[in-house]
Amino acid sequence: MANIRYAVLLLMVGLAMGSAKADDKFNYKTIDYPGAPNTGIFGINRSGNMSGTYFDMKGVAHAFVHKAGKFSGPIDFPKANRTFGFGLNDSGQVVGYYINTDYTVHGYVYTGGKFSAIDYPKATATRAFGINTSGQVVGSFIDDTGKVHGFLNTNEKFTVLDFPGAIRTEAYGINDAGQIVGFYTESSNEVVHGFLHNAGKFTTIDLPGAQRTNPYGINQSGHIAGSFVDDKAPHGFIDNGEKLKLNVPEKALSTFVFALNDGGDVVGQYVDLDSVDHGFLATTAKGVEKK
Repeated sequence: MANIRYAVLLLMVGLAMGSAKADDKFNYKTIDYPGAPNTGIFGINRSGNMSGTYFDMKGVAHAFVHKAGKFSGPIDFPKANRTFGFGLNDSGQVVGYYINTDYTVHGYVYTGGKFSAIDYPKATATRAFGINTSGQVVGSFIDDTGKVHGFLNTNEKFTVLDFPGAIRTEAYGINDAGQIVGFYTESSNEVVHGFLHNAGKFTTIDLPGAQRTNPYGINQSGHIAGSFVDDKAPHGFIDNGEKLKLNVPEKALSTFVFALNDGGDVVGQYVDLDSVDHGFLATTAKGVEKK
């Protein structure tokens, strides 16, 4: 899934979310990397710092961090063709993946200006998407048969995360309690289901009527952020006990939510009427109440 539009990466229990109601609490702000034709915001930490990816005018992807109203970047893995930035933890570590000149795909952790590669053993591709404060990383890898698996990396030790019976599993977000969210496909019909992995057990997350449910982030309080696709368009959602549907109110074709912090700040990406991708930050004065 090299395209930046990702909503466009044991016990099975159905978790009914109920009908998500339209959100009217948030104020939306577009955040675009200066001069970039496409931007996505994919991570946010407790301090409100954000991480993401932008494409330059040549179509090359670069990672970045946005802090105190300013961008730092590009963040490029040395000698790589493209670098994608995703999760950001409270220590300022960024995770993502890069594509080499030979088109091989590798995950990375970026800490204090230095990169560390993450490669699942014998995988044909590895991508990192989420990181918590202790440095645990989640993502996905492709094995030599072409199957996609989720993974958890703790102190350089991998644990495979495969939803039971699924033909594809991807893990995207992790909080400090070790709760993990992501999504899976159980058959060739390409219906995508979300999941929560907690204490070694999987729980399915399906938004009623959705063709796809893609949880991407989970904060320290266990609130979940993601996107779903109905018969009209992709929408963002957060499940903080109130279950809100988010749509950027700028005549957007689609809205994708990727992360939220405990202060109630939500980040993601929307596609405008000209099919241009923009990053956004959604904030509310009251914030998202903790459980």
